[in-house]
Amino acid sequence: MLFSRFHSILLLAAVIANVDTDRTVTNTFSEKKKVDNKESCKLDDSTESKWWNGPPSCVTTGVTSSVHKVSSQMLPSGLFDRYAVTGQPLHILDASALSENFHIAGWTCEKFATEFPEATMYTEYSIVSKLGELVESTLSFIFGGSNIDDFPSESYPVLNWIIRSVNEISMGDHSWTYSTVEQAPPVKMKAQQGTSDSPRFGPYYWDPVKSEGRKQPESVASKLRRLVSPLNFMRQSSRNIQDVHNTMEFWFAPVNGSGALGHMDPHCDTTLSIQLSGEKRWRLGFPPLRIPVSPDDRESEDWTGDGQYVEFAQPGSASWVPAFEVTVHAGEALLFPMGMIHETLNTAPSSCSASITVQFGDPLPARFYRHFLPQLTRTGSLIRCWDYIESIATLSTVPAQLLKGPHLQRACEDTSSDVFRAIDRDSNNGICTAEVVAYIEQRRASFELSQDVLAEAVINYHDDDENAIVTEEEFSRGYCEWVANEIAIKNAFYE
Repeated sequence: MLFSRFHSILLLAAVIANVDTDRTVTNTFSEKKKVDNKESCKLDDSTESKWWNGPPSCVTTGVTSSVHKVSSQMLPSGLFDRYAVTGQPLHILDASALSENFHIAGWTCEKFATEFPEATMYTEYSIVSKLGELVESTLSFIFGGSNIDDFPSESYPVLNWIIRSVNEISMGDHSWTYSTVEQAPPVKMKAQQGTSDSPRFGPYYWDPVKSEGRKQPESVASKLRRLVSPLNFMRQSSRNIQDVHNTMEFWFAPVNGSGALGHMDPHCDTTLSIQLSGEKRWRLGFPPLRIPVSPDDRESEDWTGDGQYVEFAQPGSASWVPAFEVTVHAGEALLFPMGMIHETLNTAPSSCSASITVQFGDPLPARFYRHFLPQLTRTGSLIRCWDYIESIATLSTVPAQLLKGPHLQRACEDTSSDVFRAIDRDSNNGICTAEVVAYIEQRRASFELSQDVLAEAVINYHDDDENAIVTEEEFSRGYCEWVANEIAIKNAFYE
């Protein structure tokens, strides 16, 4: 079955059988800060091949799978949502041309320079940008802030100039749109952080809405919100409209060979990238199951940054072996889940390539959360997603003592049964989205997710046979898998 969950079920069975699996994990990973490739591969999910329809991440042949390709005109109702829920990549042809509320289809780098001359973007991977990151991280440590906006206000003008201004590129300066190889920003990073066919030149990055302290004129964001809306095959819900408007970011790859080095973003939602002009090669892969050696290591990892994943290349290989490779052309889009390592490369012969990337959370990738629970909850850069997953898997009902008790099987089944029966209002041994919504309202619990989005995610997470109804057995299985996984993590750290 598609939803075989090797690691979670193994953890649960081990605890039930009183096998000291958790202590073995602790011993294995406490001896070294970074897990070597061989050890990491032992822990990779053996069902990845079936899930991705491609090789598991420990395959060393270098073979990559093609992403499923479909025309937006031929997308059956619900198919896009299904890919989003399961977290399987999808290559969508003629994605933007047929979306009447998406008004930037076909825009070139030159068009952006003309339409937004007052905007400012930034160069990735340059010496200056790396210096800026070092200065900002140092100041963040000193002042306890997470970004430039958190620093003392009296210091802001100076710090802002040091960190940002020296790396700013005016979008209205049209010269960047016709850069040559000699003019393109080279990737100023260690050689081992890239592979022989990784990007040689950095892209320009524009985050007009988020900006992280680099605020654009309000007129820029307002204009973009009028130009950009969810594409036709996406749900036109208030959640998605808000997500698209708040997460849009633009990437401009000035020459052939420029792009973003392999990295993982800390998003909890699904990503959709629309190629506006030119073309871009994507390589995608899922990170190995790494068990950090301490809570601090779990929550502040540094191996998912740009170009660093190559340090965890497959055994016997000098470079990253991704699970997928696909070239996306102008007017096409690529859907892929959170938590994926991804690398891009401008493959257009002689033109600047422009693309927009957004995240959306309706629907959430609930089945993806379930299947890759061990990896997601052991990857520090995804820390903000852990509460998401807990609320979906358990509706935040797990008592603290359950995570410490010796009788996991009986105690967990009793707890999950109580929760299930409270949700199952008609006592027919089946819960649906409406019943979950009613339960949330009755509890008056506070969740980060809206009631309807959370309720649908709960059903998708637990619905093993995908019939839109969750039985008590299904609910208990998913609930107790989460508990077993959490106990394994806690034991690895504290026992």
